[in-house]
Amino acid sequence: MPAYTFLGTVLRARSPITLARVHEGNLNPIGLTCVTTDGTLRFDASIRVVASHVEVVVHNAYGDEPATVGNYVDRVVRSLLDAHGYVQGEAYELHIGQYIDHGKLESDEGWVKPFTVGALGVGKTVGTTFNDLVDLVILQDPAALADQDVARASACLSQALGDIREAIRNPHDTAVFCFRATEDIRRYYADDADTSPRPSWTRMGRALRIEQSFTAEVASARKRQAHGEGQTLSGEQRTEFVSRARAVVDRFVVSARTGLCELSEDFEILK
Repeated sequence: MPAYTFLGTVLRARSPITLARVHEGNLNPIGLTCVTTDGTLRFDASIRVVASHVEVVVHNAYGDEPATVGNYVDRVVRSLLDAHGYVQGEAYELHIGQYIDHGKLESDEGWVKPFTVGALGVGKTVGTTFNDLVDLVILQDPAALADQDVARASACLSQALGDIREAIRNPHDTAVFCFRATEDIRRYYADDADTSPRPSWTRMGRALRIEQSFTAEVASARKRQAHGEGQTLSGEQRTEFVSRARAVVDRFVVSARTGLCELSEDFEILK
């Protein structure tokens, strides 16, 4: 089965920290068997942190590609750091920046590779541009600043962009942040007289030509993650969720650039 070594650093520690099992004068790794709650991913891990340098050796990885294994390694190490930080009264940050594919050790191919937690293969082409977004989230025209609808749309869009950032960065809460991004846009369509979110979902759907079923799977996964069920999403699922959240934001940007009007029938209904 595949084997990997993940290398990283503990950040924001007042002094270098060490997490290991001390035995006969040696700093031995902490051995763990890691299994996701849904059983889709399993591996054995040997974890050692010495002077804030992190080394995690993974054996018997079963169920997914290195990126997903690395994301779960990040979660396990963070749990250890959170436990240590709780005792010490500190809050640590973790950066895992490289991994070694043991299957490539005997080949001429480079086997030390960069690693980014939460990295996704989301396309760089979206339905808007950098300048479009800047014009909308950093209002400079006095007339726009004085327009309450425009200012509210700007605030909702800015929050949505931040939540999509977190959806990509944090693999363990992708569904939560993707749903929050769509809710950020939905809030623009809310009315003080609403007694529930339902009317604003309807208004958003009508304005942007999006049926609620388009984000239903994201909403369902978000509910499970938010209530502690710990569902592990595959890279493919995360990419799909982020793509759907971005589609909602893209349509809102188009609407905002045309006076916050309902989109025309030239836009197909997203289902």
